[in-house]
Amino acid sequence: MYFDINDLGEELRSARLSLGLTQEQVSARARVSRTTLLKLERQVVVDIQVNVLLRILRVLGLDLKTCALDYSRPDFEELQRQNRSKAEKQRRIAPSSKTRH
Repeated sequence: MYFDINDLGEELRSARLSLGLTQEQVSARARVSRTTLLKLERQVVVDIQVNVLLRILRVLGLDLKTCALDYSRPDFEELQRQNRSKAEKQRRIAPSSKTRH
């Protein structure tokens, strides 16, 4: 899985809302403009300084994590395993259609 700027914007907005904070509150605490935060949440920021992003993340109780990228492509068997795993998870999560009274 690769990083997508859209995921970042959604994460920031979701964290902010779950904390019950406004854009104004977050931007003031992070010492950034509301416009910068708005653009990040709406995925229209082209460039942002790392220290600015880190301040916003700290206010929201988030962290920046790095991980090694895997550029290999899964083979057919791996794709089948992934699909089976997803299907099994959904079966465990989905409520049973049979209810007893």
